[in-house]
Amino acid sequence: MGYEILKQFTNSHVENGDSVLDIGCGQKLFKPEHCGKYVTVDSFEKCKPKYLINLEIENLPFEENSFDVVFMLDFIEHLDKDRGNEILKQAKKITKKKLILFTPMWWDDNHENIEKGFHEGNIHNLHKSLWSGEEEELQGFIVYVIPPFENYFLGVYDK
Repeated sequence: MGYEILKQFTNSHVENGDSVLDIGCGQKLFKPEHCGKYVTVDSFEKCKPKYLINLEIENLPFEENSFDVVFMLDFIEHLDKDRGNEILKQAKKITKKKLILFTPMWWDDNHENIEKGFHEGNIHNLHKSLWSGEEEELQGFIVYVIPPFENYFLGVYDK
């Protein structure tokens, strides 16, 4: 139920026909039905992303202003802080309109989620950083609080 609310939120920021880049797409839970193009990036082959990229060591392969909207949903915490800031800078350049970021503001290494279910064996699914919303790279985001995600950073960066 909770992720349906988040999907409604993200969908409300995507206009008909927009191109969307979903970084760390996972199971593609947030694909907007009304977007024109939906491109996915993930490091876990089982997710079947369009671009299989390990963002812990590789950069995003897209030109500036390539997509109308960029999603980073439940993703940035899987990178260490320096690498997360670097990918965040790249995502800001790639988007034409908006970057939507969602990350927990409480610590959990997420170890149990690589031992079972869809992400079994996905070592990239471990949490490596904690984001408070105070980071310099998160300045300029409009912050939203929606139940049941009061303990998450949910921000929209308008370009």
